[in-house]
Amino acid sequence: EGVYFLVNGIIFTVSAPTLLFFTLNWNFEAEKILVEQKAMADDQNRQMLKTNEELDQFVYKTSHDLRAPLNEILQLANMAEQAQEYREFLFDRMKNQVVLMDEYIREIIDYSRNSRIEVRVGFATYAHVNRRSVGIAGCGARFQ
Repeated sequence: EGVYFLVNGIIFTVSAPTLLFFTLNWNFEAEKILVEQKAMADDQNRQMLKTNEELDQFVYKTSHDLRAPLNEILQLANMAEQAQEYREFLFDRMKNQVVLMDEYIREIIDYSRNSRIEVRVGFATYAHVNRRSVGIAGCGARFQ
């Protein structure tokens, strides 16, 4: 019986510090992972706040830019109802505002598409660029 207590005492004396070491080490590693995850979450939150702010500014500007032609079209339509002699001129102005709004919406769509396109960096020869330019010019597109 005395040997039993002696063996248990030795095992406890040897295993307790080892168990304590592994527990502390596991706790330290877990805490380190939590700190890294919190830093990543904080960084993602900052990025999302910045993105949301940019989106808010974009929506404000876009809504203003889209409403301006609509307001002018409405004013021109009201004027056209009352001024027979200027009707053709006013309808031309309305058409112009519609075209401007259509162009603006197309630019927004292009911007949206372009922001999601993967950019590939590489080298191009003059012949390659020239061949692509001729192909674009031959499609009937106009460039300003």
